Amino acid sequence: MAKSSPAFRPKDRITHSVFGLGTVVDVNDRHTTIAFDETGTRKFMTEMVKLSSSDAPPPARPVRKKKTSPAEVKEKAAKKAAKKAAKKTPKKTAKKAAKKTATKTTKKTTKKVTKKATKKK
Repeated sequence: MAKSSPAFRPKDRITHSVFGLGTVVDVNDRHTTIAFDETGTRKFMTEMVKLSSSDAPPPARPVRKKKTSPAEVKEKAAKKAAKKAAKKTPKKTAKKAAKKTATKTTKKTTKKVTKKATKKK
């Protein structure tokens, strides 16, 4: 079989009739690997694939975040906990304490009321 596409090198931009725009990743005598912009990476038989060169620029790649070390993670968690503790005001804790005592007293009074009601009967 005759070669139907010109010889491409890695990082060349190409166009495929079915898969569209892509970038050549690897080429050897048997296989050509192409990373297409829309459909992912595909591997073709070099002598069978029909490609044409393209001037279109490759799509912008998203910027990946740098991996953090366990020490950095612990440091961030400690800072976050310190911020959270600084945000708590005495008013909030006083309100919570008052709420707890109010619920305790209402429970006690309801018990007393129910006991009185049962004694009267």
